[in-house]
Amino acid sequence: MKETIYITGHRNPDTDSIASAIAYADFKRQTSQGTYLPIRLGTLNKETTYVLDRFGFQPPKLVESMKAQVEDLDFDQALCVGETMSLYEAVNLLQEKQRHTLFITEEDKLFGIVSLQDLWRSYGDVWADEVLYDSQTPIENILKVLRGTLLVGQEDLVSRRGAMRVFANAPENSTNSIKENDVVIVGDREEYQDAALDRRVSIMILTRNAQPSKKILQKAKKLDVMVVQTPLSTFMTARLLPQAVPVGYQSSRSKLKVFYLDQDLDEVQEEVVKSRFAAYPVLDDQDRVVGSLSRAHLLAYKKPKLILVDHNESKQSVEDIEEAEIIEIIDHHRVAAPMSNEPIFFRNEPVGSTASIISKLYFEYGLEPSPKIAGLLLSAILSDTLEFRSPTSIRQDEYLADRLAKIAGLDIHTYAMELFEAGTRFSKNDIGSLVRGDVKVFQVHGKQCRIGQAFTMNLEAGKSMEKDFSKAMLEVLADTKEDVFAFMLTDILKEESLLIIEGPDKKTVQGYISQNWKTGGKIIPKLLSRKKQVLPKVIEALS
Repeated sequence: MKETIYITGHRNPDTDSIASAIAYADFKRQTSQGTYLPIRLGTLNKETTYVLDRFGFQPPKLVESMKAQVEDLDFDQALCVGETMSLYEAVNLLQEKQRHTLFITEEDKLFGIVSLQDLWRSYGDVWADEVLYDSQTPIENILKVLRGTLLVGQEDLVSRRGAMRVFANAPENSTNSIKENDVVIVGDREEYQDAALDRRVSIMILTRNAQPSKKILQKAKKLDVMVVQTPLSTFMTARLLPQAVPVGYQSSRSKLKVFYLDQDLDEVQEEVVKSRFAAYPVLDDQDRVVGSLSRAHLLAYKKPKLILVDHNESKQSVEDIEEAEIIEIIDHHRVAAPMSNEPIFFRNEPVGSTASIISKLYFEYGLEPSPKIAGLLLSAILSDTLEFRSPTSIRQDEYLADRLAKIAGLDIHTYAMELFEAGTRFSKNDIGSLVRGDVKVFQVHGKQCRIGQAFTMNLEAGKSMEKDFSKAMLEVLADTKEDVFAFMLTDILKEESLLIIEGPDKKTVQGYISQNWKTGGKIIPKLLSRKKQVLPKVIEALS
């Protein structure tokens, strides 16, 4: 099974984050061995949703934590059988599949568990002579185990209580040993067969393919005695007959230990250490058996491998990132990367978007992205650079965007206006999601700083909702207990932003950005970049 390598952007994903994860997965599939899966760490914004729909991509899988769960294990396919399978068939199946445990199911729902050890133990158990009746053994099981043919009667359950007997003594000497409703094994001697019928046995088993006379068959039919013919000897018949008992009779049905796909591996390991079972059923959220888990699967588990794009700080990445092994980072932000145990591939460039770096990688390898991937990368560059208006944008971004636009068959300015229009429409009802949307959290001199940004093509309308933005920001801070929350509402065409700051260190940051800052937010011309213009000011203010 190929190892899956996950590629993720930052929390509160924007277009660059999502597009870079999808495009880099496509690039890696063309240049490396392995399975590469783009994932996302949050809800998509309107702009990103528009881009994915425009170019025909499904949203990446949502992953909330890298903490290992049962579904991350390469567990076995479950070996499920019905409760009526014979013990004989069950043992052969386990040996054939080289497994140790069967799960008794009906319509994929678990009813019992039986292990190879349980089945071997059944050979040594001293069962009651009436076990075929007690276990409601199907006649079909008897026929399969004995390789028998039903000469008289119909296939059904052993429906009358009787003991298993071998008719070995002369009829006159076995008056007390062969009784009504018994299951009797006899040979080819007709007087023994006739005597068994006289005693109204329930099943008469003829060994070594003994051929009964027409008289015996008619008498058996009249007395409602089932007649089975087997090629086996009397010894083998007597030995194998108890193995016709259904496996459900020998299975454990109470206090079953099961695990679920979404169960944390830490919890599973603790439970497995305490128990003695060779294998455990794995269930999905509808209680259907979907796999079989053993200690070997837990021992074989390795941390998932992770590639970070468009970020390199743990605070901005997936929860429980320490449960993963980071093998690559592609980013265009400041470096505050998590520690790694081994050298990794780390590409960090001062360009306008991570998509610019990934576009370069395609061209450096002599590859041309497909028109759909080119459209995706172009969208990310235009979004992150605000169509090259942002101070983070450099000439290289424009060159790459021009090259991608030709592949995608798009006019850059026309498409940029479509993109911004799709992503900037909002009302008061959207404010809560906007302040929680494109947000990054930074640790600055021991303080937690949250910086968010949203875009508009009508800043005056946004300014009229300033109090609503502040209220929503304070609600976020009440949950996060962070020190500063700076939020930019950026007018793409006018190239200015409404900057609102909340939090315990609000005054300190406001005073550092502008000495004449009054109450509320402040419209600042040419303020476009969170990374290059706001974050450095916050860092200096708190230092």
